Amino acid sequence: MNVKNFGSKREIYNEGYLIAVKFVPSFPVKTKDNYSNLFRELEAEYSWRYGIASKKVKNIDGGATSVGFFLETFDSTQNGKLLGPRFILLPHETGLEVFIPLTDIAYDVALTYLGIKALDKIVDESLNLLLKVVKKRWSDLICDGDNYVIENVEIRTETKGVGIISIDEFEINQIRCLASNFHLINNIFDCNKDCFDGKMTQPLEEHPGYGKINPHSRD
Repeated sequence: MNVKNFGSKREIYNEGYLIAVKFVPSFPVKTKDNYSNLFRELEAEYSWRYGIASKKVKNIDGGATSVGFFLETFDSTQNGKLLGPRFILLPHETGLEVFIPLTDIAYDVALTYLGIKALDKIVDESLNLLLKVVKKRWSDLICDGDNYVIENVEIRTETKGVGIISIDEFEINQIRCLASNFHLINNIFDCNKDCFDGKMTQPLEEHPGYGKINPHSRD
């Protein structure tokens, strides 16, 4: 599976990564190089593979750029065979943004319906593991032991809005529910009740780490 060189977030969304989640910490990341500690732990403990996907990924408004990484998982049911699916990760001072492969376009292989369902299961299991590691190990791996934690999760789309939910209320099946309804809704809040039990809210207009910036344009 070749690594595509994405130049912007819009390009990522348009390649089948319909939804991104951003893990938002209680305090900005002081040293972005520490993200490599997280990637190395996933590689060492769970045999995931990571690397640089793009050296400059432009923000949704064409402004600030980020380095993009890919994170590829193993499927334990296939004796450790690399299958994709491949997540695209953008490390920011304000948190880790994870683009989720949700269509066969993102998988970059020809798949039957049953094949897509099998990979969907791997995506969900991988996200659950990533969520577990981020919640448990953020302070040690990213913050040099400072007692900062992930507080919220932002749910992001290219054209259907941005929402935020407490990390304690966030579950991966909410993303699968949103993905199942994605082409039926105009805005992600259209399925807030059904998928998020009404607990997703609008991001603050003004945020200490962002200032007055449209949530859609934040890094």
